[in-house]
Amino acid sequence: MKRLLNISGSEIKILHLLKKSPMTSKELSKALKKNISTVNRYLNKLIDYGFVYKSSRCCTPKRGRYFVYYLQDEHTLMEAVNKNVEEIQKNARKFFDKLFSKEI
Repeated sequence: MKRLLNISGSEIKILHLLKKSPMTSKELSKALKKNISTVNRYLNKLIDYGFVYKSSRCCTPKRGRYFVYYLQDEHTLMEAVNKNVEEIQKNARKFFDKLFSKEI
């Protein structure tokens, strides 16, 4: 699965951490010992895949608006995986159709 969906080990760790509890990117950054910009890149990819979602939280005295990240529920995750696999299959079909076409 990791290779099929092009998900890194760190992104898998994020999924496991979010399974335990919703977290901010700062908390994930500390837990993974990674730069926050790297963690945000991972989170955006996981959101694009449909595996994670975020919710905006408002203002504390020490910080402005921030996001809390959540793992999708099991049903939504399975739908997202199926969608991503279907997209991969479609792209593979296009690639091999072009490869074996007589237009080369």
